[in-house]
Amino acid sequence: MHQLLKQVHLKRMLLLFASLTFLMASPAIAQDSYKICYRSDAAPFSYVDDAGTVRGYSVDLCRRVLAEFGSPEPEMVLVTAEDRFQQLKSGTCHLLCEATTVSMKRREEMEFSLITFLTGATFLFPNAMLNGSTEAGAAITVGFLEGTTAHEKYKSGQLVGGTTYDISFKPVGSHGDAKTLMLSGGLQAYVADREILERILTEEPKLAENFQVGSKSLSYEPYALAVDMGNDELRTRVDAVLATLFRSGEIKDILAEYIPQRRFDPILLDLFELQSLPE
Repeated sequence: MHQLLKQVHLKRMLLLFASLTFLMASPAIAQDSYKICYRSDAAPFSYVDDAGTVRGYSVDLCRRVLAEFGSPEPEMVLVTAEDRFQQLKSGTCHLLCEATTVSMKRREEMEFSLITFLTGATFLFPNAMLNGSTEAGAAITVGFLEGTTAHEKYKSGQLVGGTTYDISFKPVGSHGDAKTLMLSGGLQAYVADREILERILTEEPKLAENFQVGSKSLSYEPYALAVDMGNDELRTRVDAVLATLFRSGEIKDILAEYIPQRRFDPILLDLFELQSLPE
């Protein structure tokens, strides 16, 4: 009987050990595999190239971060400007890698990395408005992307028309929709972050002939990578890799590939230097 009790006790111990081993191994499996949320219409920060590859400045940063973790190629999850934050909060992805502006309101709902880029919203408008070909009082429809800081400014009354033209604002679902509407005349102007507007003109020669990007910024847009609220461990690991990229100067090579016009921007270079935190 004593021997039988010892065998039963041993089996229970083995089962307990197996259970503990599984519980300890499960987080490691989860941490080794990551999903990236991206947008297909936010070039040069997040987009799909002609070969069908997900690319972009922010996407590249996320890939480099995960490579430093020793993680395999991440699964890519397509999101929109409207549903991106909900997808992150629901656990659909671990990292949000696109044109994401940090704001105090958003910091209440998610975690942000070190700042990865600085830009500002401005207008893409027809040359005719600058050279006087558009008559004063003319009706001008200005588009903005839903789910963005431009949309938030519109809802709060900060995005308003002037007195020279009869300006109305129209929400659109994507930057691609905005391009189509401008080409067809459905929009006379568009407001978005500067580098995105510059990329639109690069991709659409017909628009480049008749439109230009405004020289004045309407807002301050600091970009960062986002993780779900409370995931401090992941955010800290992301920041450690970003700080290394800033210290080494490798960030300038990434800029040169995706946003070459900002490679030697003193404001960006100072930003990276200030965030080159020691190990």
